Amino acid sequence: MKSCPDTLDDHLSVGALLEALERACRGKLRRDEIIWARANSLRLCTNLFLELQEGRYISSPYYSRIIREPKKRVIYSLPIDDRIVHQFVVGHFLKPWFVDHLFIPHTYACITDRGSLAAADRVKYALRRAHRDYGKAAYVVQLDISKFFPSIDRDILWQLVAKNFRCPKLKALLHTIIFDISDQEITGLPIGNLTSQFLANAYLSPFDRLVADGALRQKYSGIVDYIRYMDDMVIVVDSKATARALDADMRAFLTDKLKLKINRKSNYHPIEQGVDFCGYITYHDKRFIRKRGKAAMKKIIKEFEKGRITEQKFIERSRACWGHMQHANAWNFATKHLTPYRHLMDFQKSKLEMKQAARARAAERNKARDQESWEDLLKRLHPDWGVG
Repeated sequence: MKSCPDTLDDHLSVGALLEALERACRGKLRRDEIIWARANSLRLCTNLFLELQEGRYISSPYYSRIIREPKKRVIYSLPIDDRIVHQFVVGHFLKPWFVDHLFIPHTYACITDRGSLAAADRVKYALRRAHRDYGKAAYVVQLDISKFFPSIDRDILWQLVAKNFRCPKLKALLHTIIFDISDQEITGLPIGNLTSQFLANAYLSPFDRLVADGALRQKYSGIVDYIRYMDDMVIVVDSKATARALDADMRAFLTDKLKLKINRKSNYHPIEQGVDFCGYITYHDKRFIRKRGKAAMKKIIKEFEKGRITEQKFIERSRACWGHMQHANAWNFATKHLTPYRHLMDFQKSKLEMKQAARARAAERNKARDQESWEDLLKRLHPDWGVG
């Protein structure tokens, strides 16, 4: 296996940390912590630079909060200075190396242009191929990991990380991020960290290669396609016999080699029953919204009608749901429930127009960020910098 030749010092600078600070602040500019960090950004990033350069960096204690949508989870967060470090590590090391050298094309989540919709599209493509070649005989194997992030074995993860990076200082920093967790209640990787997302995705990369182009692929010629979005896996095969045998082998690898527990809802079934994956129920010729997605839209409308949310909040949340529905056979549901509010939602805009406008806005933001040097960023944050 190739390992990343870059060293920590190749990318470490105050400017790089200032850029990481800007990424860590996105969407949170009104928070007191962020206001303080931006006001003291030069001092904060200089101190972090010295700590990282001299190997003195240690993780701060986590603080937690509970969310209940879509289900109850404990989210762990770090102070802003630690989040700057995580943004720096992900932006300069984990993301570029993992995406280019570790993740395979069948891996989705945390990768540009390979989000949940791209994964759902790939599943539909795989179902069409299987239906064309094998008809109703084709089967789908669906696997889901129970409590994935807390179940990750840090020692196994560290072996994978250590193989991918050469620089001793960088490996020491990654070791600190993975193991330096003072809260004994946190097992595996804490949900909420940016680094946790990439490291968790990388944890299953040996399984990806085993199924997509490794020993299992050679053993089972009936594998049509394999798709994984974080800990949700879909494998389309030619027959029930292949599905049964493959399911047993995959469960054995995940439990014995990676020390993970399979969720009880994991199963294999005919493709005619559809695939519940990434927010959609997908068939070879159509795609529907989950009941949970419909319930979420109804809840937003109900809260707006009762005055619990503002008009602006309703527009933001309903447009998000409508954007999700546009990629499924949900026109009847959407028009029935959203027609009274079309004047608020630009309901008349076509899917292509909305997508083009969103891409244009994203391109403008990216262009502005790319053209801004770290010196310009420093001057913008500190207008008096360099004066006198």
